[in-house]
Amino acid sequence: MALSSADLAPGEVLAHIEEICTSPPFLESQKCQQFLRYVAESTVEGRTDLLKERLIGAHLYQRPADYDTAEDAIVRVRANEVRRRLAQYYETAPGKSRSLRVSIPAGAYLIKVESAPPLPAVEKTAPPPSEPMAPPAGRASGRRLRVASVVVFAVAVPLVAWMLFRPQAEAAALGRFWAPFLNTGHPVLLCTGSIRYYYLSPELRRRLEQRSPKPPASSAEPGPEWALENTRLVSKGNFHASSYITAHLSRQGARVQVRVGNDLSMEELASHPIILLGAFSNPFSMEFNRDLRFHFVRTVAPDESSYSRIEDRDRPGQAWSTPDYPNRIDHDFALVTRIRQPRTGRYLVIAGGITEHGTQVAGDFVVDESSLAALTKGLPADWDRKNLQVLLRTNLVNGTPTVPTVVAYHVW
Repeated sequence: MALSSADLAPGEVLAHIEEICTSPPFLESQKCQQFLRYVAESTVEGRTDLLKERLIGAHLYQRPADYDTAEDAIVRVRANEVRRRLAQYYETAPGKSRSLRVSIPAGAYLIKVESAPPLPAVEKTAPPPSEPMAPPAGRASGRRLRVASVVVFAVAVPLVAWMLFRPQAEAAALGRFWAPFLNTGHPVLLCTGSIRYYYLSPELRRRLEQRSPKPPASSAEPGPEWALENTRLVSKGNFHASSYITAHLSRQGARVQVRVGNDLSMEELASHPIILLGAFSNPFSMEFNRDLRFHFVRTVAPDESSYSRIEDRDRPGQAWSTPDYPNRIDHDFALVTRIRQPRTGRYLVIAGGITEHGTQVAGDFVVDESSLAALTKGLPADWDRKNLQVLLRTNLVNGTPTVPTVVAYHVW
Protein backbone atom coordinates (compact mmCIF):
# COMPACT_ATOMS: atom_id res chain seq x y z
CA MET A 1 0.00 0.00 0.00
CA ALA A 2 1.12 3.58 -0.55
CA LEU A 3 2.25 6.07 2.05
CA SER A 4 -1.07 7.90 1.96
CA SER A 5 -2.83 4.86 3.42
CA ALA A 6 -4.17 5.37 6.90
CA ASP A 7 -2.53 2.11 7.94
CA LEU A 8 0.92 3.72 7.81
CA ALA A 9 1.54 6.45 10.36
CA PRO A 10 4.35 8.97 9.73
CA GLY A 11 6.04 7.94 12.97
CA GLU A 12 6.11 4.32 11.86
CA VAL A 13 7.66 5.28 8.54
CA LEU A 14 10.34 7.52 10.08
CA ALA A 15 11.20 4.83 12.63
CA HIS A 16 11.76 2.43 9.74
CA ILE A 17 13.94 5.03 8.01
CA GLU A 18 16.13 5.15 11.12
CA GLU A 19 16.44 1.35 11.05
CA ILE A 20 17.63 1.62 7.47
CA CYS A 21 20.12 4.41 8.24
CA THR A 22 21.76 2.34 10.99
CA SER A 23 21.99 -0.81 8.85
CA PRO A 24 25.30 -1.92 7.25
CA PRO A 25 24.48 -0.66 3.71
CA PHE A 26 23.96 2.89 5.06
CA LEU A 27 26.02 3.04 8.24
CA GLU A 28 29.27 4.12 6.57
CA SER A 29 27.72 6.70 4.23
CA GLN A 30 26.57 9.76 6.13
CA LYS A 31 25.65 11.49 2.86
CA CYS A 32 23.23 8.72 1.93
CA GLN A 33 21.71 8.83 5.43
CA GLN A 34 21.29 12.60 5.12
CA PHE A 35 19.61 12.32 1.72
CA LEU A 36 17.23 9.52 2.77
CA ARG A 37 16.20 11.27 5.99
CA TYR A 38 15.57 14.54 4.14
CA VAL A 39 13.35 13.09 1.41
CA ALA A 40 11.53 10.87 3.91
CA GLU A 41 10.77 13.69 6.34
CA SER A 42 9.68 16.00 3.52
CA THR A 43 7.39 13.31 2.13
CA VAL A 44 5.67 12.35 5.37
CA GLU A 45 5.25 16.02 6.33
CA GLY A 46 3.58 16.75 3.01
CA ARG A 47 6.31 19.18 1.89
CA THR A 48 6.73 17.56 -1.51
CA ASP A 49 7.21 21.01 -3.07
CA LEU A 50 10.73 20.92 -1.56
CA LEU A 51 11.58 17.68 -3.35
CA LYS A 52 12.74 19.29 -6.56
CA GLU A 53 16.27 18.61 -7.77
CA ARG A 54 17.43 22.23 -7.59
CA LEU A 55 15.91 22.79 -4.14
CA ILE A 56 17.48 19.62 -2.76
CA GLY A 57 20.85 20.67 -4.18
CA ALA A 58 20.57 24.07 -2.54
CA HIS A 59 19.44 22.72 0.84
CA LEU A 60 21.66 19.65 1.22
CA TYR A 61 24.71 20.54 -0.85
CA GLN A 62 24.88 24.35 -0.58
CA ARG A 63 24.41 24.89 -4.30
CA PRO A 64 23.22 28.32 -5.53
CA ALA A 65 19.45 28.54 -5.84
CA ASP A 66 19.73 28.88 -9.62
CA TYR A 67 22.52 26.37 -10.25
CA ASP A 68 22.51 24.41 -13.52
CA THR A 69 21.32 20.87 -12.77
CA ALA A 70 22.43 19.73 -16.22
CA GLU A 71 26.04 20.59 -15.35
CA ASP A 72 25.94 19.47 -11.71
CA ALA A 73 24.34 16.03 -11.20
CA ILE A 74 25.01 15.75 -7.44
CA VAL A 75 21.34 15.16 -6.53
CA ARG A 76 20.79 12.51 -9.22
CA VAL A 77 24.04 10.81 -8.28
CA ARG A 78 23.11 10.65 -4.60
CA ALA A 79 19.56 9.47 -5.34
CA ASN A 80 20.88 6.61 -7.46
CA GLU A 81 23.32 5.62 -4.75
CA VAL A 82 20.52 5.61 -2.15
CA ARG A 83 18.37 3.46 -4.45
CA ARG A 84 21.16 0.90 -4.70
CA ARG A 85 21.74 0.84 -0.97
CA LEU A 86 18.01 0.42 -0.35
CA ALA A 87 17.98 -2.56 -2.70
CA GLN A 88 20.89 -4.08 -0.80
CA TYR A 89 19.21 -3.41 2.55
CA TYR A 90 16.03 -5.27 1.64
CA GLU A 91 18.08 -8.08 0.16
CA THR A 92 19.63 -8.76 3.57
CA ALA A 93 17.11 -7.23 6.02
CA PRO A 94 15.81 -9.36 8.90
CA GLY A 95 12.20 -10.49 8.83
CA LYS A 96 10.89 -7.76 11.12
CA SER A 97 12.35 -5.01 8.93
CA ARG A 98 10.62 -6.42 5.87
CA SER A 99 7.16 -5.42 7.10
CA LEU A 100 7.67 -2.09 5.28
CA ARG A 101 9.49 -1.41 2.05
CA VAL A 102 10.78 2.06 1.14
CA SER A 103 11.77 3.03 -2.38
CA ILE A 104 12.52 6.20 -4.35
CA PRO A 105 10.83 5.87 -7.75
CA ALA A 106 12.95 6.73 -10.76
CA GLY A 107 12.51 10.32 -11.89
CA ALA A 108 11.26 11.49 -8.49
CA TYR A 109 12.70 12.30 -5.07
CA LEU A 110 9.80 11.52 -2.76
CA ILE A 111 9.70 8.16 -1.03
CA LYS A 112 7.21 5.40 -1.70
CA VAL A 113 6.35 3.13 1.22
CA GLU A 114 4.63 -0.20 0.85
CA SER A 115 3.42 -2.56 3.53
CA ALA A 116 4.65 -6.10 2.97
CA PRO A 117 2.55 -9.13 4.00
CA PRO A 118 3.31 -10.13 7.58
CA LEU A 119 5.49 -13.16 8.16
CA PRO A 120 3.68 -16.26 9.49
CA ALA A 121 3.47 -16.28 13.24
CA VAL A 122 5.48 -18.83 15.17
CA GLU A 123 3.71 -20.31 18.16
CA LYS A 124 5.79 -20.02 21.28
CA THR A 125 5.51 -22.04 24.46
CA ALA A 126 5.51 -19.94 27.60
CA PRO A 127 8.50 -20.68 29.81
CA PRO A 128 7.80 -22.13 33.26
CA PRO A 129 7.46 -19.54 36.01
CA SER A 130 10.69 -18.83 37.78
CA GLU A 131 11.28 -18.11 41.42
CA PRO A 132 11.23 -14.40 42.22
CA MET A 133 14.72 -13.01 42.74
CA ALA A 134 15.56 -11.08 45.82
CA PRO A 135 16.48 -7.43 45.22
CA PRO A 136 20.23 -6.78 45.41
CA ALA A 137 21.67 -5.14 48.44
CA GLY A 138 22.14 -1.38 48.32
CA ARG A 139 25.93 -1.58 48.46
CA ALA A 140 26.07 -4.10 45.61
CA SER A 141 23.70 -1.97 43.53
CA GLY A 142 25.84 1.10 44.01
CA ARG A 143 29.00 -0.79 43.13
CA ARG A 144 27.41 -2.17 39.96
CA LEU A 145 26.21 1.32 39.02
CA ARG A 146 29.74 2.71 39.34
CA VAL A 147 31.16 -0.15 37.28
CA ALA A 148 28.49 0.39 34.62
CA SER A 149 29.30 4.10 34.49
CA VAL A 150 32.98 3.38 33.96
CA VAL A 151 32.17 0.87 31.20
CA VAL A 152 29.84 3.32 29.45
CA PHE A 153 32.47 6.07 29.63
CA ALA A 154 35.19 3.74 28.33
CA VAL A 155 33.02 2.78 25.36
CA ALA A 156 31.63 6.25 24.66
CA VAL A 157 34.93 8.13 24.43
CA PRO A 158 36.45 5.98 21.65
CA LEU A 159 33.08 5.89 19.88
CA VAL A 160 32.80 9.68 19.84
CA ALA A 161 36.40 9.99 18.63
CA TRP A 162 35.72 7.46 15.88
CA MET A 163 32.61 9.36 14.76
CA LEU A 164 34.56 12.64 14.67
CA PHE A 165 37.62 11.43 12.79
CA ARG A 166 36.10 8.80 10.48
CA PRO A 167 34.74 11.37 7.96
CA GLN A 168 38.21 12.96 7.77
CA ALA A 169 39.83 9.58 7.07
CA GLU A 170 37.26 8.78 4.40
CA ALA A 171 37.72 12.17 2.73
CA ALA A 172 41.51 11.71 2.86
CA ALA A 173 41.33 8.41 0.93
CA LEU A 174 39.09 9.95 -1.72
CA GLY A 175 41.33 13.01 -1.99
CA ARG A 176 44.49 10.92 -2.40
CA PHE A 177 42.88 8.80 -5.11
CA TRP A 178 42.04 11.82 -7.27
CA ALA A 179 44.88 14.21 -6.34
CA PRO A 180 46.89 13.55 -9.55
CA PHE A 181 43.89 14.70 -11.61
CA LEU A 182 43.62 18.13 -10.00
CA ASN A 183 45.58 21.31 -10.69
CA THR A 184 47.43 19.83 -13.67
CA GLY A 185 46.90 22.78 -16.00
CA HIS A 186 44.93 20.58 -18.38
CA PRO A 187 41.28 19.52 -18.36
CA VAL A 188 40.51 15.95 -17.37
CA LEU A 189 39.45 13.93 -20.42
CA LEU A 190 36.75 11.39 -19.58
CA CYS A 191 36.22 8.92 -22.42
CA THR A 192 33.19 6.65 -22.18
CA GLY A 193 32.46 3.57 -24.25
CA SER A 194 29.95 3.81 -27.07
CA ILE A 195 27.20 1.56 -28.37
CA ARG A 196 27.98 0.04 -31.75
CA TYR A 197 25.47 -1.05 -34.32
CA TYR A 198 25.70 -2.32 -37.87
CA TYR A 199 23.55 -1.53 -40.86
CA LEU A 200 23.30 -2.93 -44.38
CA SER A 201 25.60 -1.34 -46.91
CA PRO A 202 23.75 0.19 -49.89
CA GLU A 203 25.13 -2.50 -52.22
CA LEU A 204 23.95 -5.41 -50.04
CA ARG A 205 20.57 -3.76 -49.50
CA ARG A 206 20.12 -3.36 -53.27
CA ARG A 207 20.92 -7.02 -53.93
CA LEU A 208 18.54 -8.22 -51.22
CA GLU A 209 15.75 -6.05 -52.58
CA GLN A 210 16.26 -7.55 -56.04
CA ARG A 211 15.89 -11.07 -54.65
CA SER A 212 12.81 -10.39 -52.60
CA PRO A 213 10.56 -7.35 -52.17
CA LYS A 214 10.23 -8.22 -48.49
CA PRO A 215 12.96 -7.73 -45.89
CA PRO A 216 14.91 -10.91 -45.12
CA ALA A 217 13.55 -12.95 -42.22
CA SER A 218 16.93 -13.03 -40.55
CA SER A 219 20.13 -11.11 -41.07
CA ALA A 220 23.65 -12.36 -41.53
CA GLU A 221 26.40 -11.78 -39.01
CA PRO A 222 28.34 -8.52 -39.52
CA GLY A 223 30.82 -8.95 -42.35
CA PRO A 224 32.52 -6.96 -45.10
CA GLU A 225 29.19 -5.98 -46.61
CA TRP A 226 27.95 -4.53 -43.36
CA ALA A 227 28.83 -0.98 -42.38
CA LEU A 228 29.72 -0.07 -38.80
CA GLU A 229 28.07 3.06 -37.50
CA ASN A 230 30.36 4.96 -35.13
CA THR A 231 27.77 6.41 -32.81
CA ARG A 232 27.97 8.76 -29.87
CA LEU A 233 25.36 6.74 -28.00
CA VAL A 234 26.28 5.49 -24.52
CA SER A 235 24.70 2.91 -22.23
CA LYS A 236 22.85 3.83 -19.06
CA GLY A 237 25.69 2.42 -16.94
CA ASN A 238 28.29 4.53 -18.74
CA PHE A 239 26.08 7.60 -18.41
CA HIS A 240 25.65 7.14 -14.66
CA ALA A 241 29.36 6.49 -14.10
CA SER A 242 30.23 9.58 -16.13
CA SER A 243 27.79 11.67 -14.08
CA TYR A 244 29.22 10.46 -10.74
CA ILE A 245 32.83 11.19 -11.64
CA THR A 246 32.18 14.47 -13.45
CA ALA A 247 30.15 15.79 -10.52
CA HIS A 248 32.87 14.90 -8.02
CA LEU A 249 35.77 16.37 -10.01
CA SER A 250 33.80 19.51 -10.82
CA ARG A 251 33.27 20.10 -7.10
CA GLN A 252 37.04 19.90 -6.67
CA GLY A 253 37.54 22.62 -9.26
CA ALA A 254 38.66 20.39 -12.13
CA ARG A 255 37.53 20.95 -15.71
CA VAL A 256 36.17 17.77 -17.28
CA GLN A 257 35.69 17.17 -20.98
CA VAL A 258 33.62 14.13 -21.95
CA ARG A 259 34.52 12.14 -25.06
CA VAL A 260 32.71 9.14 -26.55
CA GLY A 261 34.14 6.04 -28.21
CA ASN A 262 37.57 6.43 -29.78
CA ASP A 263 37.46 10.22 -29.77
CA LEU A 264 40.93 10.59 -28.22
CA SER A 265 44.24 11.33 -29.90
CA MET A 266 47.62 9.94 -28.88
CA GLU A 267 48.75 13.49 -28.06
CA GLU A 268 45.83 13.92 -25.66
CA LEU A 269 46.53 10.57 -24.01
CA ALA A 270 50.07 11.75 -23.30
CA SER A 271 49.30 15.29 -22.13
CA HIS A 272 46.03 15.10 -20.17
CA PRO A 273 44.73 13.28 -17.10
CA ILE A 274 42.60 10.46 -18.54
CA ILE A 275 39.57 8.54 -17.25
CA LEU A 276 38.24 5.63 -19.30
CA LEU A 277 34.76 4.20 -18.71
CA GLY A 278 33.46 0.87 -19.95
CA ALA A 279 35.30 -2.27 -21.00
CA PHE A 280 34.29 -4.06 -24.18
CA SER A 281 32.62 -0.88 -25.44
CA ASN A 282 35.81 1.15 -25.03
CA PRO A 283 38.88 0.16 -27.10
CA PHE A 284 41.17 2.31 -24.95
CA SER A 285 40.07 0.48 -21.77
CA MET A 286 40.77 -2.88 -23.39
CA GLU A 287 44.20 -1.78 -24.60
CA PHE A 288 45.42 -0.36 -21.27
CA ASN A 289 44.09 -3.37 -19.28
CA ARG A 290 45.36 -5.97 -21.74
CA ASP A 291 48.72 -6.78 -20.10
CA LEU A 292 47.70 -6.22 -16.47
CA ARG A 293 46.98 -8.92 -13.90
CA PHE A 294 43.19 -8.54 -14.05
CA HIS A 295 41.97 -8.06 -17.61
CA PHE A 296 38.85 -8.45 -19.74
CA VAL A 297 38.56 -11.33 -22.20
CA ARG A 298 35.88 -12.15 -24.75
CA THR A 299 35.87 -15.30 -26.87
CA VAL A 300 33.42 -16.36 -29.55
CA ALA A 301 32.35 -20.01 -29.75
CA PRO A 302 31.72 -21.91 -33.02
CA ASP A 303 27.99 -21.35 -32.54
CA GLU A 304 28.77 -17.60 -32.51
CA SER A 305 27.86 -17.18 -28.84
CA SER A 306 30.28 -15.03 -26.86
CA TYR A 307 31.81 -15.61 -23.44
CA SER A 308 32.87 -12.44 -21.62
CA ARG A 309 34.84 -12.57 -18.40
CA ILE A 310 37.60 -11.11 -16.23
CA GLU A 311 40.70 -13.30 -15.92
CA ASP A 312 43.54 -13.36 -13.39
CA ARG A 313 46.92 -13.58 -15.12
CA ASP A 314 48.63 -14.69 -11.88
CA ARG A 315 46.18 -17.58 -11.42
CA PRO A 316 45.56 -19.23 -14.80
CA GLY A 317 42.08 -20.69 -15.02
CA GLN A 318 40.60 -18.23 -12.52
CA ALA A 319 37.85 -16.17 -14.14
CA TRP A 320 34.76 -14.18 -13.17
CA SER A 321 31.81 -14.00 -15.54
CA THR A 322 28.11 -13.21 -15.80
CA PRO A 323 25.30 -15.37 -17.25
CA ASP A 324 25.28 -15.63 -21.04
CA TYR A 325 21.85 -14.12 -21.61
CA PRO A 326 21.00 -10.50 -20.62
CA ASN A 327 17.60 -11.41 -19.14
CA ARG A 328 19.27 -13.88 -16.77
CA ILE A 329 21.95 -11.57 -15.38
CA ASP A 330 21.67 -11.36 -11.59
CA HIS A 331 25.22 -10.17 -10.88
CA ASP A 332 28.12 -8.46 -12.58
CA PHE A 333 31.85 -7.96 -12.11
CA ALA A 334 33.86 -4.81 -12.67
CA LEU A 335 37.45 -3.60 -12.64
CA VAL A 336 38.82 -0.35 -11.28
CA THR A 337 42.35 0.29 -12.53
CA ARG A 338 44.53 3.23 -11.47
CA ILE A 339 47.97 3.22 -13.08
CA ARG A 340 50.84 5.62 -13.63
CA GLN A 341 51.90 5.86 -17.26
CA PRO A 342 55.66 5.31 -17.33
CA ARG A 343 56.42 7.65 -20.24
CA THR A 344 54.46 10.67 -19.02
CA GLY A 345 54.18 10.10 -15.27
CA ARG A 346 50.46 10.90 -15.48
CA TYR A 347 47.86 8.72 -13.80
CA LEU A 348 45.08 6.94 -15.65
CA VAL A 349 41.84 5.59 -14.16
CA ILE A 350 39.75 2.90 -15.85
CA ALA A 351 36.33 1.88 -14.50
CA GLY A 352 34.46 -0.78 -16.44
CA GLY A 353 32.26 -3.83 -16.00
CA ILE A 354 31.47 -6.92 -18.00
CA THR A 355 28.09 -5.29 -18.59
CA GLU A 356 26.86 -1.74 -18.11
CA HIS A 357 25.81 -2.55 -14.52
CA GLY A 358 29.41 -3.21 -13.54
CA THR A 359 30.52 0.02 -15.17
CA GLN A 360 27.90 1.91 -13.18
CA VAL A 361 29.03 0.58 -9.79
CA ALA A 362 32.71 0.99 -10.69
CA GLY A 363 32.07 4.65 -11.46
CA ASP A 364 30.29 5.06 -8.14
CA PHE A 365 32.99 3.18 -6.22
CA VAL A 366 35.80 5.55 -7.23
CA VAL A 367 33.97 8.62 -5.87
CA ASP A 368 32.48 7.04 -2.74
CA GLU A 369 34.37 8.11 0.39
CA SER A 370 33.43 5.13 2.57
CA SER A 371 34.18 2.53 -0.13
CA LEU A 372 37.65 3.89 -0.82
CA ALA A 373 38.39 4.32 2.89
CA ALA A 374 37.47 0.69 3.59
CA LEU A 375 39.62 -0.48 0.68
CA THR A 376 42.70 1.54 1.55
CA LYS A 377 42.82 0.25 5.13
CA GLY A 378 44.40 -2.92 3.76
CA LEU A 379 46.73 -1.21 1.29
CA PRO A 380 50.35 -0.06 1.77
CA ALA A 381 50.76 3.41 3.25
CA ASP A 382 52.01 4.78 -0.08
CA TRP A 383 49.26 3.14 -2.17
CA ASP A 384 48.46 6.44 -3.89
CA ARG A 385 51.93 6.44 -5.49
CA LYS A 386 51.57 2.89 -6.77
CA ASN A 387 49.50 1.13 -9.42
CA LEU A 388 46.22 -0.39 -8.26
CA GLN A 389 43.58 -2.78 -9.56
CA VAL A 390 40.35 -3.61 -7.72
CA LEU A 391 37.95 -6.40 -8.74
CA LEU A 392 34.34 -5.72 -7.72
CA ARG A 393 31.15 -7.77 -7.66
CA THR A 394 27.61 -6.38 -7.57
CA ASN A 395 24.30 -8.21 -7.28
CA LEU A 396 21.30 -7.04 -9.27
CA VAL A 397 17.89 -6.60 -7.64
CA ASN A 398 15.13 -6.00 -10.19
CA GLY A 399 17.78 -4.86 -12.63
CA THR A 400 19.33 -2.38 -10.18
CA PRO A 401 22.95 -2.98 -9.11
CA THR A 402 23.58 -3.03 -5.37
CA VAL A 403 26.56 -1.67 -3.45
CA PRO A 404 29.59 -3.64 -4.70
CA THR A 405 31.89 -5.84 -2.67
CA VAL A 406 35.65 -6.10 -3.19
CA VAL A 407 36.58 -9.55 -4.53
CA ALA A 408 40.32 -8.97 -4.93
CA TYR A 409 42.89 -6.22 -5.40
CA HIS A 410 46.47 -5.92 -6.61
CA VAL A 411 49.01 -3.21 -5.76
CA TRP A 412 52.39 -2.88 -7.42
